[in-house]
Amino acid sequence: MQQRALWTFHGEIENGADISAIAVLENGQFVAIAGDEGATVQILQRRSPGEYETFDEIDLTGQLKKGENEFDIEGLAYSRGRIYVLGSHSKKRPLLDPSLSQKANRKRLFQCDNQPGRQCLFEIDYQGNGKFAKKVKPCDLIEAIQASSILAPFLEIPSKENGIDLEGLAAQGDDLVVGFRGPVLREGWVPILKLDFDKPEKAKTLFVQLGGRGVRDLLQTAEGLLILAGPMRDEPLAYAVYFWNGNDAIAGHDRQTEDVPILLGEVPLPHVGAKPEGLGLVEEGAGYFDVVLVCDSSPNGSPTVFRVAKPLPRKS
Repeated sequence: MQQRALWTFHGEIENGADISAIAVLENGQFVAIAGDEGATVQILQRRSPGEYETFDEIDLTGQLKKGENEFDIEGLAYSRGRIYVLGSHSKKRPLLDPSLSQKANRKRLFQCDNQPGRQCLFEIDYQGNGKFAKKVKPCDLIEAIQASSILAPFLEIPSKENGIDLEGLAAQGDDLVVGFRGPVLREGWVPILKLDFDKPEKAKTLFVQLGGRGVRDLLQTAEGLLILAGPMRDEPLAYAVYFWNGNDAIAGHDRQTEDVPILLGEVPLPHVGAKPEGLGLVEEGAGYFDVVLVCDSSPNGSPTVFRVAKPLPRKS
């Protein structure tokens, strides 16, 4: 991956140290960004090459469950005049506090917060010129996950313990592709859901291997999907970008070679501690993808444009 340019976001960026998702609109005239804190998608407008300024926002607070204050937004995707917003669907266990008694910490250890506000997937119509409709259409993915014998048991497990944690989202026309940061199954198999937003109960579960990593984001291109992959927890694994044709990659004597994701390169971090979380497509050329990367735990996401070489044709 070759760094091409640094972008700058100006204005009041909400939760600027927690940017977790980005989508590029109208060939880069606008971008949508969101963080894993709060309930807002911000729209920024390009003022000059690489310079974006806050323009508008999609306020989703009206969709919050009672007592909730965030969605833990982890994915944004744009397709056919609609933007999609994905929550992590994750649960969490409180950290132990050494200043508390052992009895109190044992109680914390047995707690698992449901975080119902995180179980969200929304569709919002784009009206052009950086503006979105007020109406928000929800989709329930929980039923699809519960219907899967391999995924359902992970619903009750906190995300940091290899439970359900959705972070990748791509749009393929009317279909959505949802990538799991966790669970990562034995032998490194990572689940991917492919579904019609209006028929989530018919979701299909696919699998890929990403070198022990989970999915941090998905990005649709004209030729296939880019997968931003990273550690499921804090394992000493580099962040990386893969190219995938979108077909099930489960092993088998009849599996097609081209269904296996191709490692395109490791992701250079803008600084120590940055956590790559979102990819947006800036340009697709004959032999390359130019993508913008945003990072959690980084000032305003440290938006950086990288050139990623397209994979060479595989030998049959």
